[in-house]
Amino acid sequence: MLRFVFLIFTAISSFLPSSAYSLDEKRKLQQVLIDVGEYNLSFNFIAGTKPAIVFESGSGVDSSHWNNIVETLSNKIDNAIITYDRAGYGLSELPKSPYDIYGEVEGLKKGLEQLGYANSFVYVGHSYAYYLMEMYGAKYSNSLNSLVFIDPITVEFIDSMGGIEEELKNIDLSQLPNNNLGKALTRETEGLAETYASVKNLRDKYRKNCFIISAEKPEWSSLKEIYEWQAAHKKLSEKCGSKLVVAKGSTHDVPTHSPEVIVSKLVSILSKL
Repeated sequence: MLRFVFLIFTAISSFLPSSAYSLDEKRKLQQVLIDVGEYNLSFNFIAGTKPAIVFESGSGVDSSHWNNIVETLSNKIDNAIITYDRAGYGLSELPKSPYDIYGEVEGLKKGLEQLGYANSFVYVGHSYAYYLMEMYGAKYSNSLNSLVFIDPITVEFIDSMGGIEEELKNIDLSQLPNNNLGKALTRETEGLAETYASVKNLRDKYRKNCFIISAEKPEWSSLKEIYEWQAAHKKLSEKCGSKLVVAKGSTHDVPTHSPEVIVSKLVSILSKL
């Protein structure tokens, strides 16, 4: 079983864009394209206090994955809320250059700088977002208030399944859709080995104030996969020094199946900052 690819295709086949935002006029949603160098990234934001809440999607889905959570959260907090489309996703442009996790992180940072929130935010991400979050935390730890990993596909889990080489050896990228999303995913997948190695080799991972939300029902077929997935989340939670939160009844797509768990955790985190 190719874990990365399985989660990507699960996301593509099951994801439907969330409903449009329905917000109070005082919490107006704004969308802007920001030049981050080689390309433009699309950001959606609700202005507010710091720290901002910044959402990072997993593979195969754009920023609309967070719409329902953003709408609910905006009625509970006064903090700024930000979602964005990674390069090639949604309304963001697809670069001509190969995928590079350092470049991806720099793109987000440049966008947040232009929005005025790069120096203080809570970083929330699902699945593959774990890699971007780990890299951002290692490079710019002083700008982060917290990390919230949602059902992450961790380095430890991949190692327990035989390593990244095992994941990649039978990938058939021709199965991806022949559109901009497919091209973005191809680019992302072609960079997976380097992405994995870069994060695995990080010496200074952000562990000051991080939290893990784990799906109660991992989408794996074997008992070993399920055991190792849950063990990796428990280990990461222990390193963070926080209690593992289990999204009851949820499969991997926690943002869709258990949005209330995410909202509750974020409100709790903000109340203690």
